Amino acid sequence: MSAWMKTKLTSGKAHLWVRVDGDWKDSPAKRGCFDNMNDRAPKGTTDWTRYDLVVDVPPTSKQIGFGGMLDGTGEMWVDDISFEEVSKSVPLTGEWIETNEPGNLGFEENAKDGNK
Repeated sequence: MSAWMKTKLTSGKAHLWVRVDGDWKDSPAKRGCFDNMNDRAPKGTTDWTRYDLVVDVPPTSKQIGFGGMLDGTGEMWVDDISFEEVSKSVPLTGEWIETNEPGNLGFEENAKDGNK
């Protein structure tokens, strides 16, 4: 995924993100690939800059989610989001995630019946 972004931040960082979800039903581990630019998200005021997020999209992938988020205060603009296939020689910017089961989906542990 590629996109152009411009920022005017008074605090925090601006992120683009992309997530590839795997085949949840047929896999013992829930797998996907995720990049939220946390290691390279812009801070402060920046001019229009192109950002590339490179994630693996296996043939068994079920969906791709993407967007932008502002972790702080200020403004961010995004333009010209595009997707293209790249060679396997291009290094991934995202990482593989694996979990056995979703957890704490209500954002609090259920202390009444001891379930966590």
